[in-house]
Amino acid sequence: MNRKITAVAMFISALTIVLGAFGAHALEKIVPPESVASYEVGVQYQMYHSIALLILGLMPLADTYRNRIFWIFLTGIICFSGSIYLFTFKTHLNFEVGKLGLITPLGGILFIIGWIYWGLSILRSKKN
Repeated sequence: MNRKITAVAMFISALTIVLGAFGAHALEKIVPPESVASYEVGVQYQMYHSIALLILGLMPLADTYRNRIFWIFLTGIICFSGSIYLFTFKTHLNFEVGKLGLITPLGGILFIIGWIYWGLSILRSKKN
């Protein structure tokens, strides 16, 4: 078990619940409905990958692989979900978020890379 990764997964999960509750109860009052739908996608993917981080922290895997997967997924969460959250509030921000449009797909690509790398890491690992 990796305590750091497991703890980070718990904190990200808690944050995801807070963001999801905000989205369910307050967001529709301040942004258009299509922004709420996008926001929900960001929350869903953040939760999927916080659960993946929890599993990653608990499973037996070489630290080298585990740490790389952790950073790939964490960066993916920040890029994918974080950029969606920024786009949700674009009318309320004092800077142009349109230039951040490439960050969302980059986050998605990082998720894909993370899952593939995790699968390859399992295949390369010694049997336990």
